[in-house]
Amino acid sequence: INPEGTAEWLRIEESSRHEIGPEQAQSPRSPMTYGRLATMETPVLMLTGGADLLSPPAMMKLVADHIPGCRFEIVPEAGHAAFWEQPEVWNRLVLDFMGEHKA
Repeated sequence: INPEGTAEWLRIEESSRHEIGPEQAQSPRSPMTYGRLATMETPVLMLTGGADLLSPPAMMKLVADHIPGCRFEIVPEAGHAAFWEQPEVWNRLVLDFMGEHKA
């Protein structure tokens, strides 16, 4: 654990809180359901932090299991901001995935 990094993350997180507006809410006309996830044809990489309390790995795995061919990875020693907490691991996983799915 990095105390300075944790303190900085808490400062950033606190300063970024805001109300969710209608433009950020899920559309009632086209809600994301497990059935719709099952029809996805685009390659999907789902990353989650091993210590993510907002979107726990078990919950994210449940969603990933409904997406055909979804690659699911847990970033160790990371919470909800795994991209910030473990950037080297995050970047390696993303770049590897992108390399596997070149257009």
